[in-house]
Amino acid sequence: MNHPKPYNISPDAWTAINKAIELITEHYENVGLFMNWVDDEGETQHAEILHGNGFALENHIDKWVDGEFLPDQFEDDDDDDKPHKSKA
Repeated sequence: MNHPKPYNISPDAWTAINKAIELITEHYENVGLFMNWVDDEGETQHAEILHGNGFALENHIDKWVDGEFLPDQFEDDDDDDKPHKSKA
């Protein structure tokens, strides 16, 4: 998938981001990358890239924004960094 380069990302950073997308999508078909950084002028910059099924990703993101995924729905697991839904 060919993503348009956001205006606030340098060409070198864009090359690195595309390489990251390539590596990540070897394992995950649908990926949303949300990036925040501070530019040379000290301003916070933002960019997001949705790769794969954009509709499904946007729907999933909207659920997070709306609070449908609450922290108590996940249990801590020291052996695994991935969140799991509790089976209560």
